[in-house]
Amino acid sequence: MNRKTKFIIVRFVALLTVYVIIRFTLQYLFKDLSVLYIRIISFVLATILVPKINAYENQLGKQIQLKWIFWNKPKNL
Repeated sequence: MNRKTKFIIVRFVALLTVYVIIRFTLQYLFKDLSVLYIRIISFVLATILVPKINAYENQLGKQIQLKWIFWNKPKNL
């Protein structure tokens, strides 16, 4: 596996973990809210909160960059 594939797997696991945490928290806090709405809200929030992976090519070759809303600058990997 190359580096980008590994980071995609890590991002998927992080997305799944954040989704499950948000889903059960919303389900606990809002008992009257429909299950469909809880799933949609959980997915949107999890998608926003998980780091994004960008692959680009420069003079040094292929580079992978992680962007996250909590970091000021993207991290090069």
